[in-house]
Amino acid sequence: MNLEFFPPRYDDFPALKLAFEVGRKGGFKPAVFNAANEIAAYAFLDNKISFKEIFSLVYDVLNQVDDTAEFTLENLLAVDALARKKTLEIISLKK
Repeated sequence: MNLEFFPPRYDDFPALKLAFEVGRKGGFKPAVFNAANEIAAYAFLDNKISFKEIFSLVYDVLNQVDDTAEFTLENLLAVDALARKKTLEIISLKK
């Protein structure tokens, strides 16, 4: 059995490209990405949004959550909670 590896198809999977970008930026961005993605994925599974809306939700929340505070555990938890809240707010407006 042979395994072949190919470059990621970022055009087909824009969330993958975004995940790498926020990972490189560091700070709170990866936590915001993760929090928004979790809430969006659950909303998709609950038929509240479409699969394609997951990416736009995550992207929007990344642009709305300020991540300039000092990097501490307390601030990390606060940013995570804010990202989840913002994602839920955006989803509730879609109804």
